[in-house]
Amino acid sequence: MKTIMSIVLVCAALVSLKAFAQNNSELFSKEVERIVAQYEAKKISQSVAAKEILIASKAYFPSDKLTQDYYQSLADYSDQLAKKTISQKQFDELTNARVERYAAAMEDRKEANARAFRQAELENDRMRQAQASAYADAAQQYRNTAATATMLNGIGRAFNNSFGQSITPPLQICNYYGGTRYCQ
Repeated sequence: MKTIMSIVLVCAALVSLKAFAQNNSELFSKEVERIVAQYEAKKISQSVAAKEILIASKAYFPSDKLTQDYYQSLADYSDQLAKKTISQKQFDELTNARVERYAAAMEDRKEANARAFRQAELENDRMRQAQASAYADAAQQYRNTAATATMLNGIGRAFNNSFGQSITPPLQICNYYGGTRYCQ
């Protein structure tokens, strides 16, 4: 019974993890509940129940090696108990130790995911700041160019008003015929 309780506790831990998809966790939990109900109704043995849970974990979490290894070890312990190579007490000790290691590993994974998320957020903040800085630099360069153009335009108008002509020579349209230049 301790084994079933530990399996249910681990399943509850799986459901609470954000790393897994909500649908897969819920479906897996329902599958485990059905298997546990069959075991409690004495329709299947403990080793068969452990193997069925292992198969379900492979189906619902195909890329989660940690969870699959956990259920694989529980299935192995159940097989050893069924073959009477270990006693019920040894089985309980092995299972409890494995549950503790699995819970610690899941907690470590959760912390690592949280650290990775924080690191990604920091990197995103740096990228946004760099983009904002580049945009501000481009805007400042545009303002400087516009101010310079306005200043030069004002200087040109001042010369035009003072001397009656522009500081730039008038546009000449020249045609070349032979070696002679004719300008208008």
